[in-house]
Parts: sequence; structure tokens; C-alpha cells
Amino acid sequence: MRNEREFQIAHGYQPKPKQSICDYVRNTPKPDPKKILFKVFPILTWLPLYDIRKFLLADIVAGLIVGVMKVSQGLAYAQLAGQHPVYGLYTCLFPPLPYALFASSKHLSFGSFATSDIMIGAFIETLVPSPNGTTTNNSSMTEIGWEAVYDERILYVTVITFLCGCFLVFIAVFKLGFLARLFSQPLQRGFIFAVVCYLYVSQSITLLGISIVKNTGPLSFFKDIYAIFEKLTKLDGNEQITLLYTIIVSVVSIIFLFSAKMVNNKFKHKFPLNIPFPGELLLLIIATVVSEFTELYNIVSVIGNVPQGLPYPKVPDLSRTPNVIGDSVAITVVGMTVALSLGTNFADKGKYPLDSTQEIQAVGFSNLFGSFFSCLPAFGAMSRSCVQACLSAMVVVSVANLLLHIRDLKTLWVSQKLDCTVWIITCVGTLLTSITLGLAIGVCAALLSNIVKISFPKPHELHLISNTGIYKRAGLYDKKGQPTNHVIVLSLDAPISFLNAAKLSRDMQKVCGIDAVKERQKNSEQVPVHSKSDGENENSRSESSIPSSSNADVTNDSSDVTSVLKPHQTEFIVLDCSGINFVDSVGVRELKKIIIDFERIGINILLAACSESFLQTFVATGYDEILAISYVSIDDAVQFTKSHTQVQNVSAIEIEPSDNEI
Repeated sequence: MRNEREFQIAHGYQPKPKQSICDYVRNTPKPDPKKILFKVFPILTWLPLYDIRKFLLADIVAGLIVGVMKVSQGLAYAQLAGQHPVYGLYTCLFPPLPYALFASSKHLSFGSFATSDIMIGAFIETLVPSPNGTTTNNSSMTEIGWEAVYDERILYVTVITFLCGCFLVFIAVFKLGFLARLFSQPLQRGFIFAVVCYLYVSQSITLLGISIVKNTGPLSFFKDIYAIFEKLTKLDGNEQITLLYTIIVSVVSIIFLFSAKMVNNKFKHKFPLNIPFPGELLLLIIATVVSEFTELYNIVSVIGNVPQGLPYPKVPDLSRTPNVIGDSVAITVVGMTVALSLGTNFADKGKYPLDSTQEIQAVGFSNLFGSFFSCLPAFGAMSRSCVQACLSAMVVVSVANLLLHIRDLKTLWVSQKLDCTVWIITCVGTLLTSITLGLAIGVCAALLSNIVKISFPKPHELHLISNTGIYKRAGLYDKKGQPTNHVIVLSLDAPISFLNAAKLSRDMQKVCGIDAVKERQKNSEQVPVHSKSDGENENSRSESSIPSSSNADVTNDSSDVTSVLKPHQTEFIVLDCSGINFVDSVGVRELKKIIIDFERIGINILLAACSESFLQTFVATGYDEILAISYVSIDDAVQFTKSHTQVQNVSAIEIEPSDNEI
């Protein structure tokens, strides 16, 4: 039954001395070149230990499977970005090469990323519109016209890729990966759901084989939907034939891909070497053969010729940076957040550590490298000459599961309504404005929700559970101990800061059923207050007379105190501080004031289970008395109250006057 001061003395407490910058530099161990090399290139730690006999065959099979998925998805996802499909193939090849050298994740499939490609596609249309305001549809355009559009668009995209790489390397070097925490899971899932809605509207144009004038700015999502329905009502004879054939190809492709997915989910373990059915690749082959031999390409849109060979390295045109820097930031933070989330998930399943800083650095270097080879921004994939409708069907099927994020709303509404609100605001804000602005709206909503959570903490009364010595929230357990009339135990599970400090006193008084201000006014009317000398500062106070285990009957000079009348039975309030992980200067000042207000009506506040940082914050402000009223546990504080009676004469601690007292 010792307070913190006695506990520290008894057990030889030695606070950690503060180091100067010179001492910190002097005590920092010299860098080990070997450790630095292995940290920068994680591949050096596992490659020498690679068991060829055990893993090689399985990895070759896995590589073939992922390669098939990457080729088909690379072609399809390039369309999302408004680029020629060949750039999707480049993105599947070049960025993964440096990623393998620098990444700490062992399972993340690196390459085309649907969300970033959709963001690029929506943005690039405003910079380089499709010829005659149509979509990327070669059947109604001259090949020369589309080549000029693609050539201009890729110049902007490579700058975006380069900037994404630069931002990520900057974040890794200065260890700013914590910024990813701004993107909570409800924010991410609400945003991705909205992005998938954009994707389906975009791909429905290709799936239907029509062309519309793309809209930009606020409400562009709904304007595009209206434009699609308006176009369908104004088709001529040839366009209706094209629509019919395109719908047939689209529906057959979607059914085929969903069937292949169901077969893989049910029978994959029965296939040789667990190789799944290659639905995407088989669909591409069948569509290409059918298109060639039936001359379907004269009716249904095709992507045209895919250039052979590899591109020569070329420095991005950085003069275009001002036009794309804003969207580059948005794409960077979205890609980084999703990549870290997926990488952490795989690392947990694989039971190996993931260095988030190294992972961000690896993604940054990979995008810098890819920007010199006409690549789109590459991140961790969420899933992995042909007919265009088939490619759109692949995109639609591959991201179909993301629409299931809407099921989060039911769970979030039951468990945490603020998170549910963030999900809805992010999704609706993205659909009503744009992808980039919607992300900013989501971040603001997430920050505001955290401010609300911190600003409205509620103190809870705790009761002792019989025969346990454990205190739990009142009303949740039937077997509680006998209540102690003169002691109230409260718990506050929130930091004390300028956001909630002023409200804390009111909430404590409400839970206790004691209005300290009214009690004080009532006492002032009944008991005369001794005035101070003119030369004494009116805010000056004598030392606190809060009782401690070593000095239970401390009293102050009668000229400096106010006698207290106690119409209530409560003599002590024990505040459980185990949930208070942070207190700022305003919180310190407000907690001092709360202690004083209750002292003036004859109630002493004792603190229990305070963290080291909590106590040191008070000590640093010169309030060492905090150690005398702080106890190691709730039980220690309660045991102390049982052996001490309330001091009748009390005074206040020296603090600055509050704003209300000035």
C-alpha cells in the first residue's frame, strides 16, 4: 500500500537521463557495412539458403501461374489507365525486377494495380481526351489517330510513375511510413468500393461496344451513366448489330471466367501439381482464334496489333510534372497503403517479419526503374491481340469480390458507427466528386472521426468483483463486492488533451453525482473565507494537503484555507489511469484544477496505475505532488482510503488561473 513516491524510493527508481545531441551521436554504434548490405538487399539473406530440391519445382509452377495472370491482367488493366495494352505488358516485366532485389515480402505479386490504373484513366482523359471524345475503341478510329493519343498519354503516365517512385523513396528515407495509418481500413474499403464502381461504369462502355463523350469533374460518375443510357437509345442499325455481338461476346466471356473461377475454387487441389485451370489465358486464345477465323474483328472492337520487342530506356519528360503532381501524390498514398496492407497480411500468414520501410523503398525503386521503360505505376496486386470485350470481362470478374466490401457496413454499424460513417462518406464523396478528391474527403472524415472519439471520452464507475481484487465496469457483473460509501472508483480510457480536458471535469462530476462547483458555492455561503494580505498574489497557494500513506493528517495554516462542509458521504475518488496513454499541457492543467475543485468540497482524488510517461509529464511541470497521490494499482489506492480519514481543512495547488477565473 505505497504511493508512487514511496515505491520509487523503496525500489531504487532511476529516471533515464536525457541525452544531448552530441551524446546521442557519440553513443550510436558505428554502422556495420555487412548489415547495411543485407538490409538494403534482403534477397541476400534468403537466396543462399534456398533449397532447390524442395522449392524449385513448386516455384516454377507458381511463376507460370502468376505469369499467365499477369499477362492477361496487364493487357486488361492498361485499358483502365487509358493506355495501349502493350504498356501493361511492360509493367508486368520491368518493375518486378528491382522489387525482387529490394523487397522484404516473399509472397507479394508485384505489377499492375487496378485502383491506380483506374485513377490514371480518369485523370488522363482530362489531359489527353480520346479522339472525337470516344473511348479507346479502334473500330471507329483510324489507327494513326489512336497511336498519337497513346504516344501523348504515355508521356504523362511515365512522369506519374517517376514521381510515385520519388515520393516512395522519400517516405522510406525519412521513415514517414506512419502516414499510411491515416488510411484506416474503413476508409480504404469504402474508397476501393467507389473505385470499383467507377471501373464498372468505365468497362461497361467496352462491354457494350459503344462510345460516349467522357465527363470530368463533380458528378462525372453519374453523368457517364446517363450518357451510356442516352447512347443506347440513339443507336442506328449498324451500331445495334455491333451492340448485339459485343454483348454476346461479353456475356459468354464473363460466364466462362466465373465458371473457371468456380472450378478452381472447388477442384484446384485435385489438379496436377495444384496448377489451377488457366481461364484467362484460355479465353484470350479462344477469342483471338475466333476473331481471326470468323472476321469478328470487323464487327466487335479489338485492340489491334501489339508491338513486338522491348522498349528502349528513356528519361521521363519532367516538364509535365506540374500537370500530374497532385494525382501522383494520391496514387502514391493509395498504392503504398494497399501494398503494405497486403504485404503484412502475407507476412503474418508466412510467419516472417516484414520491414515496412524497406518495402516502401523497394516499391519506390521499382517504379523509378519502370518509369524509364514506359511502365504504369506498379504496386502489389490484389488478385492476378485479343477482343476488347474479353479483356473488359477479365477486369470485371477479377475485381468482382471487391464489391463485397459493402457487407462491411452491417458489421461496422454494429461494432463502431463512426467507422461505418467514414466508409459511407468516403464512398459517397468519391462517387459525387472524383477519385482523387474523394480520397481527400475520406482522409478528412477519418481524421475527424478520431478527433470525435478523443473529444468525447466517458469516465466509467468501477466496482470490485467479489473475491478477486479486480475492478470492472459497474453494471456488467452480478457478483460485485459491497460498495464503499466513501470511495468512488472511476476509469477513463482515453488520452487527456486540449480536445477533451475541459469536458473531463463535467463528466466526472456527472458520473459521481457531485457538482463540485455548486458544492463549493454552497460552502462559500456558509463558511467565511479568510482573506489574503494585499501583497500576496491572489493565485498563490500553499502546498497541497492531500493525504499520503506517510502523512495522513497534514493540515495547513488556518489563514490560507477554507473549512469544508461535507453534505455528501464521498471522501475519495480513485481514478484508474491505466487507459490514459498520453496527457498534454492543457490536460495537466485541467487535471490539477479538477483535483483542487474536489479538494475544496472535501473530496480527495487519488490516481492509480499511472504510466511512467504520464507521471513524468506532471513532474516536468513542477508538480511533484502527483507522486504522493498516485498508487501502483487501484487496490493499493482503495486500501489506503480504508485506513485514512478525510482531512477537514484543505487548500489548493499553485496553478495559473483558468480562463473562466480571469
